[in-house]
Amino acid sequence: MDSNADPSVEDLFDQVEPAGLEPSGSRPAPDPVPDETGLSIGVRRAGEVCLAALTRLQEIEDTLRELRQLLREDQPKKDGVVLLELADCGKKCLGCPHVRWKQWRWHPRNKRHPWQAHPVPFPLRKLRRTGIFAASFPLASSRIRQVLELSAERERLVRRLHDLRRTLGPFGPPKGR
Repeated sequence: MDSNADPSVEDLFDQVEPAGLEPSGSRPAPDPVPDETGLSIGVRRAGEVCLAALTRLQEIEDTLRELRQLLREDQPKKDGVVLLELADCGKKCLGCPHVRWKQWRWHPRNKRHPWQAHPVPFPLRKLRRTGIFAASFPLASSRIRQVLELSAERERLVRRLHDLRRTLGPFGPPKGR
């Protein structure tokens, strides 16, 4: 058989030894637990992947908090400003803090609470471009785009973690005991 040719399926099966027997003249198979942790390679790799996902999730949340503060500082404190809110829902939620956009409006007739936040589903559409907001518009719009990209990535990560949690089942003892 040519050494450069792909081996056929029959050739591959001929090379496989029966289970529990070592091929003659070869080294013993490597230990599936090669280090002191006692975990197999696959379990350690899964742990590394989960740790990397959690680290990335924390990086995204830190960046979102920083961008929230920068959006507050960059825009004038006037009627119509669009700000980011990172809200905790108070439940045992993997998605907290939730990204929400609010447009602050001045209501002079309401003497008790003249400033009111109105939910905004599309912040770039509500971002003001004229008047006193003209100077802050380019920077604010780029930061809002960055927040939208990060929140989409964060949502994908949280969805995968939620799927993993649902696959593993509930944590802790069953309820009612």
